[in-house]
Amino acid sequence: MMPENQEKLDTSVILINWEESDIIFNMYYSLYPPIGLAYIAAMLKKEIKDVSIIDAPAMGYKEGDVLKIIDEKKPDFVGFTVFTPQVESVLKLCEEIKKISPNTKTILGGPHVFFEYEEVMKNDNVDFC
Repeated sequence: MMPENQEKLDTSVILINWEESDIIFNMYYSLYPPIGLAYIAAMLKKEIKDVSIIDAPAMGYKEGDVLKIIDEKKPDFVGFTVFTPQVESVLKLCEEIKKISPNTKTILGGPHVFFEYEEVMKNDNVDFC
């Protein structure tokens, strides 16, 4: 933990709870807040100035909405929780993020990535798992 007199890092992080085109998955998954991302955000906020969460299913955000935010903020890092049904759509979103904000580092975590990190890291648009 950072000493009280030390300033927070001038870094920006956006954590994204992404949706999936599978209606059944979304109906179930969107009922629950992204508690894992909330835990991560709470810890990051202790040391980083700008931390936010985009809960796309709850906010009704589509790809264009998220990309507009990324384009405006140009965050240093964008992180995702990834379940298996979301892998393809998250990787596609990472590709689009890199097109509009090439210096933004993408971080993928969650159940799918835990088991398939070697495969996920083969994608050029993923910086960290």
